Amino acid sequence: MMDAVTALAIGVGTFGAILIGVLVAVWRPIGVTRMLRVVALTLTAFAAVVLAPAFHSYLMTVPLLAVTLPFLAMLGRRLAALADVVGAILLAGWGLILAPNVGAAFLPSAGLLAAAAIATRDRRPWPVEAAATGTAGER
Repeated sequence: MMDAVTALAIGVGTFGAILIGVLVAVWRPIGVTRMLRVVALTLTAFAAVVLAPAFHSYLMTVPLLAVTLPFLAMLGRRLAALADVVGAILLAGWGLILAPNVGAAFLPSAGLLAAAAIATRDRRPWPVEAAATGTAGER
């Protein structure tokens, strides 16, 4: 059974992920992958801090390490998309299989890391920018 602390962590994480998704869809920032990774790190750290007193604090090291890996890869400019995929799989696997009650608080961060991996590989122009420059559909 879920207590109030777990529900708070899940609610804040889900609301934060939805808010960031809307912001990215409406206002396509230049450093969208950096923003997604930083927000995933922030949401995971928040959930870990909120949930650590209620559960064993050593359980919180797996999600924190899974989110720190892509952030460090971004700072080192090496294999960031691969680190995003690995971090998202670790977070989702840990959240769904190993710690199903507590792990739901970390699933929004897994979604943000997956979105960062997709955004890293997506080099197509944004449709609004392409229409504004008159190059839509031209190669």
